[in-house]
Amino acid sequence: MNNHSDFGLRALYEALDEQRRARNMTWAALGREVNRFKLDRHPISTSTITSLQHSALNAERQERGITWKQVAEELGRGFAANMLTHMSKGGRVGFPGVMRIVGWLGQPAANFTLASRF
Repeated sequence: MNNHSDFGLRALYEALDEQRRARNMTWAALGREVNRFKLDRHPISTSTITSLQHSALNAERQERGITWKQVAEELGRGFAANMLTHMSKGGRVGFPGVMRIVGWLGQPAANFTLASRF
């Protein structure tokens, strides 16, 4: 089992709020600042990455010789084998779950974004 910790939405909010206040910015200004970079990749979105994550999960599962049920158990609360297999058909996973999967795989979230021409 890979060591991972849950992605903390509260911690992200608090860090963003701290920086926002330190820079005397409104939330709207912070949103513009965060999104000012137009990279050649999509923003992280659960609909974009679930099928890519399923492929990576399946490869790791097969390499380790474990079942989808065992993967779900290692990922922890909120995951079930059928939910993980449904990801191959575009099943959705909330952002904290996406980040937990990324941690379990030991890969950066950027590996699960797709190139785009904005």
